[in-house]
Amino acid sequence: LVRLHRDARFLGMASLKEVEDLAKMEPALLSRSAFETIAVEHMGRRLWTRFAVLLREHTDKPIYLCPQPHVSQDAVHSDDPNHVLLQNIAVSGDGRIMNNIHRLTLTELAKDANVTVLSQPKSTISRGIMTKREMSRGSIRLAATGRFEHDRTDYDHANATYGGLVLDQIQEAVLAGVKQG
Repeated sequence: LVRLHRDARFLGMASLKEVEDLAKMEPALLSRSAFETIAVEHMGRRLWTRFAVLLREHTDKPIYLCPQPHVSQDAVHSDDPNHVLLQNIAVSGDGRIMNNIHRLTLTELAKDANVTVLSQPKSTISRGIMTKREMSRGSIRLAATGRFEHDRTDYDHANATYGGLVLDQIQEAVLAGVKQG
């Protein structure tokens, strides 16, 4: 979605508040509906959507999707092109609306496979679209040869505190499903 934000915007985004002539602006101006359609099309090609559909074909049990956490807010120090695009979203004030589109897109795609999407816990989100640094620092990489702390420049992984919050979220969702069923 960060590349979509680079190439297009829609009315209601904070980043458009200062634009004087929308007809001449770069990136392209789209309707929100068109923006969301492109997001669904793009994310629909991801492995997890194909996997969820395949899994659903073989079970009638509940399936819960816990998406990858957002990139750490420490990524503001990164020169990775994707992180720079994410920084632009956060600085422009569009983080919250892009996070909502991300969540709605996941939910829309998961609906066809009857999968429940568990959003990133709100208490872990910074600037609307990044993970708070205290949820990322000290993350551990598991390897055949042992456990190793991720590099300080690894902005894509969350730590055990974050994992605990997600496990609590999964437990709540499963218990709610048991009570309903």
